[in-house]
Amino acid sequence: MPVRSVILTPVIGQKLLRPESPARLHWPDVAASIFITVIVLPLYLATLYPDVLASGDSAKFQYLGSVLGTAHAPGYPFYVLVSHLFSYVPLGTLAWRMNLLSALAGVLASLCTFACARRLGTGTPQGTGLALALSTGLVFWNKSLAAEVYTLGALLLMFAIWRILVWRDRRSDRDLLLAVAALSLGLGNHLTIAVVAPAFLLYVLATDAGAGLRPRVLIASALLLVAGIGQYGFILLRTWQQAPYLEARAETLDELFSVVRAEKYDEAIFGFGWRTLVTERLPLLAKQLVQELTPAGALLVLTGVVAGLRSRPRECVLAAGSAGAILALAANVDADTAGFAVAALPPLWLLGAFAPGMQGTPGRGRRAILSLVVPGLLVVTVAVELRGNFRYADHSDRTIERRLWTAVFEAVPDRTVVVAEYYAHDQGLLYMLAGEGVGKARGIEPVQRNPDLLEGAARVEGRTVVAFAGAVDALRRHGFDFVPLPLLDRPIPDLVPSSRRDRFVIAAPA
Repeated sequence: MPVRSVILTPVIGQKLLRPESPARLHWPDVAASIFITVIVLPLYLATLYPDVLASGDSAKFQYLGSVLGTAHAPGYPFYVLVSHLFSYVPLGTLAWRMNLLSALAGVLASLCTFACARRLGTGTPQGTGLALALSTGLVFWNKSLAAEVYTLGALLLMFAIWRILVWRDRRSDRDLLLAVAALSLGLGNHLTIAVVAPAFLLYVLATDAGAGLRPRVLIASALLLVAGIGQYGFILLRTWQQAPYLEARAETLDELFSVVRAEKYDEAIFGFGWRTLVTERLPLLAKQLVQELTPAGALLVLTGVVAGLRSRPRECVLAAGSAGAILALAANVDADTAGFAVAALPPLWLLGAFAPGMQGTPGRGRRAILSLVVPGLLVVTVAVELRGNFRYADHSDRTIERRLWTAVFEAVPDRTVVVAEYYAHDQGLLYMLAGEGVGKARGIEPVQRNPDLLEGAARVEGRTVVAFAGAVDALRRHGFDFVPLPLLDRPIPDLVPSSRRDRFVIAAPA
């Protein structure tokens, strides 16, 4: 009697999962990924901030990686190290390269969202529409144009979701550990990623607890988690080495723990009462999300949640749990709420993948109609976002900071100390000094608003003291007197010749 071979495939939810070869390419998906990149990357490059900013954190992140410094608590070591590597890219100014890093991370996050949507069974056109709708939302678009940690965090989260969905299909330890590695690295980029851990853990336990809890998987996951937390040893190292710029300092483990916990910002985190949270913060966040998604996109996401809980509850809870946890944190932090919410936007859009009409097979009757209507709805959503958001996301003519700081350095003599003014202002100055080394050979340095230090610099060392409006007013009360220093030989509007009628600039260089 001949022996016949039998191939067994696991059954989950009455659907056969046929493991795919890792080397196998799905050309429609490759073509769609190229299409997404060809649309989104040039769009981001065309609207990218071209140079140094005067917005505080972005200006800081434009130079911090190049000098391997530390940012405000919790220090963001992963972003600093990645941006340090990116600072060697031989393109544009240092500031432009750091802005480009955010843009590339945004594009890659969109591509990972597309890959996740395809893993959830969406058609290629539908998955492409989801990725484009994410990319052209005003918040996600704007946060992809300047040096910040947010889009890199979104990329790490979506890569983790993608790999855990691949693990679902293949049961490969490598894919599961890649997801853990991405989340662990994300701990050093922005700690908000920690709040998605329950959603991932629940998904692994509900899908295949035996595979997820094997000793070698647990040991490897624990080591990856330790390595992720260990990134913060960078703060200790750079403090001991007396790095050029240290906003977060720690010489002991106790001090490091305080930095990682961001104790400095305790009042800003979970500082809202339940009444304020329910009546003000959550409604405001919901309004912002509807504006980001557009009403059509919000309807698609809500429909996807309802359908997903019925058809694929585990995957729906993974996406909704990840997005919901980040949004809950964003609502309860008195900081850059839009920035905190950026990582939640890709999994939020991914919920739309469960909506009727998003599947790859058109079906018959009502399903066939939905398979035509839903992609059309996504096309309309993208078109509406492009038309409404481009004017607010186009920062390609933002060159006034570069021109003003150039004028400052041209006007001041050698051996000048520039007095600290306020945070956002000073980060632009530090970018010029620490990032690009402008004025280093001339002995131009920043100095704190300390009367004793300034008197010593002026009278003992014979250095010129330059201050701006706020510092001038404060120092005059200590007996200092200042002479006006002309910076510009032409009107302010001439500095921004490409400024449009719907935009205004306020500059106070005096």
